[in-house]
Amino acid sequence: MILYGCAVWAVPFGISLFFFTPSGELKTDVFLFKSIMILSAGSTGAGLMLSHLGRQTSDWSRHGLIAGCAWLLINWGLDFVILLPLSGETLDVYFMRTGMRYLALPVTGWTMGAAMTRTARAAGD
Repeated sequence: MILYGCAVWAVPFGISLFFFTPSGELKTDVFLFKSIMILSAGSTGAGLMLSHLGRQTSDWSRHGLIAGCAWLLINWGLDFVILLPLSGETLDVYFMRTGMRYLALPVTGWTMGAAMTRTARAAGD
């Protein structure tokens, strides 16, 4: 779960490196960049959450919520240590531009888990 949480942060961060010059300037339109970051983070998070929940045998909603909350804290922590010093943003600007988006992690985990629980109940498991 912890390695997946780090991967949810590392994959979009790695992709983002292709969009900056060595001096730290963005090479493309800021809105295109943000869209790519949202898509890469969302798809990475969803795929890893599906993999994580697939390893569980029951109580998927709880496991999804716990993993989502853990990943939220991991991603905030990595941003505080790596992204904030690079960007020079203040905490309030960071949360408005980036940090709030990570709240999708526990929501995604819980809803995926709820869907898996409903599917198992409908199948009679």
